[in-house]
Amino acid sequence: MSKNRNFGLDLLRCIAILLVIIQHARHLVPSKFHDEIMKLKGGFYGVEIFFVLSGFLIGSIFIKNVYKEGGISLSLIKNFWIRRWFRTLPNYYLAIIIHLITMLFFFGNIGGFDFSYLFFMQNFGWVYPKFFAASWSLAVEEWFYLFLPILCFVGARIMKIKSLLHLLVGAILFFTMLRFLFAFQYPELSFAPGLRNIVVLRLDSIMFGVVLAYFYYRRHSYFERKQVLFFLLGVVFIVVSYFMIEHESESIINKVLCFSFSNLGIALCFSYFYFLKCNSPFFSLVIEKVSISSYSMYLYHQIPILLLFQKYWSATSIFEISLRYLVYWLLVFCVSYLVYVLYESPITSFRNRLSDKESKSLIEN
Repeated sequence: MSKNRNFGLDLLRCIAILLVIIQHARHLVPSKFHDEIMKLKGGFYGVEIFFVLSGFLIGSIFIKNVYKEGGISLSLIKNFWIRRWFRTLPNYYLAIIIHLITMLFFFGNIGGFDFSYLFFMQNFGWVYPKFFAASWSLAVEEWFYLFLPILCFVGARIMKIKSLLHLLVGAILFFTMLRFLFAFQYPELSFAPGLRNIVVLRLDSIMFGVVLAYFYYRRHSYFERKQVLFFLLGVVFIVVSYFMIEHESESIINKVLCFSFSNLGIALCFSYFYFLKCNSPFFSLVIEKVSISSYSMYLYHQIPILLLFQKYWSATSIFEISLRYLVYWLLVFCVSYLVYVLYESPITSFRNRLSDKESKSLIEN
């Protein structure tokens, strides 16, 4: 494993992307298993892991640089945005182009595309259209990248809030209350698609990761000593969130707070994963390769790969179904890894030449 990578966080990425794809690829297995796969709620928890992990990674780098410079500056914000957007935007726009080509060439339509997707407005304050369904979570992340530095700058320079922690926790409470207001104002709005997928109602999920990064920066050794305790506590919160989702239609509190409980539970579990070590070079290498390919896997596993598998490869026998499922997973990984090597990695290198070097650590994003 590369020296600037953290095995436990890479493992979390792998778990997240596997959970998402297992749920979406249920259409390649017999229908009698669909309900069981959906009951796992892998798609939900996979995305929530990505949210908290993203907040933790960018928060760690951002907070470290804020304290290093003695405050937040416009140059720090510019550098932060350059690095984040060079990391995420090129592959996102490539995915949109591939989605459009796939829909036009194989299905004769554009599948509900509109220009809001180019500006991450497809689900800003409303339920997203059907085109590129997985992009809803990417919109949440991109708006968070824009929001976090502005929040900190306004809070520190204009509102004169001296405590970064108070600012971050205040943001979590604000967006949680906003979700409550939406739930009361629009009771017909479902869990998903609905509250789960609207940008302005989900920014708190990533903020949990930033708060976690703050505590790790200030109390690193404490979390290392208490990692098992925090992990067990996190599992409890995740289990509670699962039952809240199962009964979300029975209570607005369940529908709103299931996100908070799941994000808090995942954040607490980070203690164990962050300090986790692996003694197998081969297993570490496999986890690293899947981890660095996870963004592309998320972008391309549905369209074009899954959609074309469903259209052109029918299977009836157990052998045919198993073979199709295996080939699907292999193709998802191989295509995604090639995109990383041939496209993502060169762009990241170009980014590093354009922007000032941020602090390097085991959790460099």
